[in-house]
Amino acid sequence: MTAAAEWVKLWTVRSTWWCLASSVVLMGSCAFLLGNDFAYDLEHPEQQSVRDTAALTQSIAEPAAGSVSLAQFAVIALAMLVITAEYSSGTIRATLRAVPVRGRVLLAKAGVAAAVTFAAGLVLAVAGLAAARLGLRDYAVVDGGEAVAVAVRIAAYLALIAIFSVGMGAALRSAVGTLSAVLVLLVGLSMVVPEPASDYLPGVAGGRFVADGDAGGALILVAWTAAILAAGYAVLRRRDA
Repeated sequence: MTAAAEWVKLWTVRSTWWCLASSVVLMGSCAFLLGNDFAYDLEHPEQQSVRDTAALTQSIAEPAAGSVSLAQFAVIALAMLVITAEYSSGTIRATLRAVPVRGRVLLAKAGVAAAVTFAAGLVLAVAGLAAARLGLRDYAVVDGGEAVAVAVRIAAYLALIAIFSVGMGAALRSAVGTLSAVLVLLVGLSMVVPEPASDYLPGVAGGRFVADGDAGGALILVAWTAAILAAGYAVLRRRDA
């Protein structure tokens, strides 16, 4: 019943649809541009100071995987609103009165967000792969097995990021604070933390998983997600709504 209620709440607000639509636009646009840039560089070598002459083709999976770093912003917004919207409106009180077991509420929210974003991730992957094919034109390499693998990795990554965002939202209870904290952990810190320490940040590790299927990166992202969700539960359990 708890998950069903969260499912209904998610689909009855406009923000869900706007976030999903925005993620598709971001994914497709970025994948097309990345593919088109690769093709342009090959067709205009005189404008390139340094060019890898060995790279005359590119797999459509590469632009699709690279586009996740932009499309994830819309997915993060969707996931965090699952819980922060209730805090901003005060409806979290009604939710917790209806389901006093707070851990169940948080798991339901995280589960619904993960299910939706996993399915959305598959759609985004298809959009990214198709857009990359268009952008790369005659320089595209289409490998069905690789495309399926990267699509599943994109979906899994976005599902984990959704749970991560829900946990952060439960911990911070603020949409602005949650968005800021998530972006700092996923993007900001990777720009200032040197290697090899940055390899253990969730954004860097997740990027390796999406691009290369790196199992270590996946485990690091899972660990971060579990830790943030646990922190969110601790705050939700101890503090009044």
